[in-house]
Parts: sequence; structure tokens; C-alpha cells
Amino acid sequence: MPALTNIQTTDSTLAQLLGANSFDIPELQRPYAWEGPQVSDFVQDAIIVMEVLKADPNSLAEHLFGMVVTIGQAHGEQSVVDGQQRLTTTTLALGLLRAEFKHL
Repeated sequence: MPALTNIQTTDSTLAQLLGANSFDIPELQRPYAWEGPQVSDFVQDAIIVMEVLKADPNSLAEHLFGMVVTIGQAHGEQSVVDGQQRLTTTTLALGLLRAEFKHL
């Protein structure tokens, strides 16, 4: 296994994370396993942030998404090492929202 010579960390918004990269889930990752309680917590967290922003659009409301660890080049395909469950749930939720907004 080659030595890791260039490890970088960055703080990113969700838009920055998803907008600048494509992701690969390596076969070594466990299958998607979130069930009702985990998805419910995720949705409740999102609702809280949206309620804060609705009450005060100038609010700096934030939600700690958690760490996503990837291997790859900046602004390119990233192999997900950690954070696959959160990343997959977020992508599914955004896809559902996009589909619903098309019907409005």
C-alpha cells in the first residue's frame, strides 16, 4: 500500500461538498443500513435548521453534518472512506425534494 503523502482537511458547506465532487462508494463499504430512527433524526435536524432560517432568513443557522472522509483528487471523483450513510441519505433526500419541486 502506498504511503499517504498529502493529507488535506477542509471545512465545506454541503453545497461545496456536493457541487465540486463526484463520489464512488467502494465495495469495501458496508451496504446502506440506516433505518427509521437514523433517518428520522436526520430529517428532524434538517427541519430545525429550516425553522430557524424561516424565522430569521439572515440567521447563520448551521448544522454539523459530520465528517466525510474521502480519497481522491480535489474537485474530482472521491472514494468515500467514512460518511457514506450521511452522504447517501442526503443525496436521496435532495433527489426527493427535486422531484417534488418539479410537481409544483
